[in-house]
Amino acid sequence: MTITLDTTVWHVRWFLWSVRIWRRFCGYRTGCPDDLLKSGTNRCFYIRVTLVWAPLVLLLHALVAFGVVASLTYLPYKLFGALGVPSVWLALALCYGAKCWVNSRPPKPYEPKSSKPATSSPGYFAMLLSQIGATLCPRIEFKSDKDGTP
Repeated sequence: MTITLDTTVWHVRWFLWSVRIWRRFCGYRTGCPDDLLKSGTNRCFYIRVTLVWAPLVLLLHALVAFGVVASLTYLPYKLFGALGVPSVWLALALCYGAKCWVNSRPPKPYEPKSSKPATSSPGYFAMLLSQIGATLCPRIEFKSDKDGTP
């Protein structure tokens, strides 16, 4: 069973934006979900990204921003008085200088770890779970009204 969704619908745009921010949060260099537009996805991933991961990333960003502002302005003033804020800023400048100094040194050579050989075939439970997933999470393909390609 395949579901075809138009890329101009609001929830598809929300999904693509959510994938972008989720991938950047996880540390990928690019957040572009072009591969999802070409290959599609499944309904479980679609729902999980739009209802769980994107709101979680937004909430975490808001909490971190609030914590940074509070720790750089309000908290030092309350703990140390008028000299607290300049002291914190001076400590941050020293830490940033130390970080720049450490990063200016040449990096150590990369030594790859040995990888385990891949198994030849999936086990029984892996096949059972993939069948259950295929039943509960049908494929979603994306189409665009512009020229017929995603």
